[in-house]
Amino acid sequence: MEQLIEFVRELADDNAEPYEFSDDQIKRFINKYRKPVYQLPVYAETPDNLVYRVGYKNLSGFVLMDSSSQIDASEYGLDAINGIVTFSQAQDSTLYATFACHQLQQTAAFIWYVRAAKARGMGAYQLGDQKLPQGKESVEFCVKKYWELRQSSSGQITR
Repeated sequence: MEQLIEFVRELADDNAEPYEFSDDQIKRFINKYRKPVYQLPVYAETPDNLVYRVGYKNLSGFVLMDSSSQIDASEYGLDAINGIVTFSQAQDSTLYATFACHQLQQTAAFIWYVRAAKARGMGAYQLGDQKLPQGKESVEFCVKKYWELRQSSSGQITR
């Protein structure tokens, strides 16, 4: 989950301490766009049976099993962002994965949407001697970032 939180922080431009959103808040946002997958057969991507591609990206709660038992997580490396499992020793049976996959761009879009609700003004403007910046404090900027990251629900619109 830590890889996912870091990736969302990058997309949401919240990677400088002190963070605008806590890890718990980001976990809640990530879980808003979550899909569980159970016992998905996973096949080797390379002839030597060392690299497996899960077929989903942005994974959490990853559990890998062979036909009889669960495989210890110390026996493989997981790239949770890209959904790639790497072994140091070849596997000789079909593997099954159980996990949750997340839509991290949708999560980051939601964070920009929340920021837009908290933003102070539209674009860069001046009020008396106070100049409000264009950036994370701007409603217009936050809404623009929201639309850049938001994915179409129907698949008919490409952004």
